[in-house]
Amino acid sequence: ICSMFYPAELASGIIELSKNAFESIVPGVEVRNELPYLVKDQIIYGELFSLIPLESDWCRGYMMLQTTENEVLDLIRSGASQIKKNQPDSRDSNGILNEVTNLIWGSIRARYFTNDVNTDGLRTQVPIMVNHQRKHISFGSTEPQLCFKFTLHDPEMRFPDITLYQRLIFNLNWSPEKFEESEKAVDEFVDNGELEFF
Repeated sequence: ICSMFYPAELASGIIELSKNAFESIVPGVEVRNELPYLVKDQIIYGELFSLIPLESDWCRGYMMLQTTENEVLDLIRSGASQIKKNQPDSRDSNGILNEVTNLIWGSIRARYFTNDVNTDGLRTQVPIMVNHQRKHISFGSTEPQLCFKFTLHDPEMRFPDITLYQRLIFNLNWSPEKFEESEKAVDEFVDNGELEFF
């Protein structure tokens, strides 16, 4: 992902944090991912998506997760998730997607958002337009979006594979030159032996 738009460290970190979140929601799942890529399209995958703001001193935008509701309902019916129901409904599928979205968002915030955003005064906003019939979403920007494709595979075959697309859209502010990983996260890697300095 050698791109002028997105640091490679950010992309690899997002993959790691997302995998951890998926694994905590569905214990024992094997999370597969493709290489991150940039998209300019505004197509929604599936009928179920979550949207959460990402704001720091170096970026403002959104993270979106997209999947199909039937895949999530199959997961719940299998008993592999935290929700134990034989006949789950849309509230349950929404709950799963909301939970994983919050877990990823919290991890991103802890690792990458080292400074508080000044929320004083008026800030620019743009409307987000969603056309469900055409599976189209617009963030009012033509900037490329950082896209990840994950597949949740159950080695025990309790549920069919689940495909999730994750997109990061920095449509309101993007200053990658200010990007840096949180020193706290780096310190934790050193303490855990996952990172060594020579």
